[in-house]
Amino acid sequence: MSSLVFLIFPALMIVAAICDVRSFLIPNRVTAAIAAAWPFAVLLAGMGMMDAMWSVLLAAGVLVFCFGLFAFGWLGGGDAKLLAVTTLWIGPAVLPAFLFVTVMAGAGLAIVLLTFRRFPLPVMAATVGWVSQLHERKRDIPYGVAIAAGAIYTWPATAFFPF
Repeated sequence: MSSLVFLIFPALMIVAAICDVRSFLIPNRVTAAIAAAWPFAVLLAGMGMMDAMWSVLLAAGVLVFCFGLFAFGWLGGGDAKLLAVTTLWIGPAVLPAFLFVTVMAGAGLAIVLLTFRRFPLPVMAATVGWVSQLHERKRDIPYGVAIAAGAIYTWPATAFFPF
């Protein structure tokens, strides 16, 4: 049963990435579920109060920083919230690796999308709504995919990895 609680995080990260690709939105209910599951994982993992408080403070700092990026139009609001709740689970020790992998995944995603958008969309693909939207939204990148990639890649290094 406790392993199921720990697998909620990667599963919800995948859901967030899929939602972002399909609609360029990360639903608040997904980020709320990630945040709501965290205290249960803290209890089951036996995380100390100080470690939990550092994660909360760090997540709050990430949220404030990301909302600054959002204010300048450099990051979506859903991405900002997803980065903050992900920070809860990743923790201070793994955060630098998570951010590095997320940035690298985001750069790779941007290159792939820029290449994809330079060529005409095949007729068969144009009939699929989310593929067409992904091709047409020239300025947008579903960065939730990069956040999820960074989170899942660094997941085994966290205090919550159950295996």
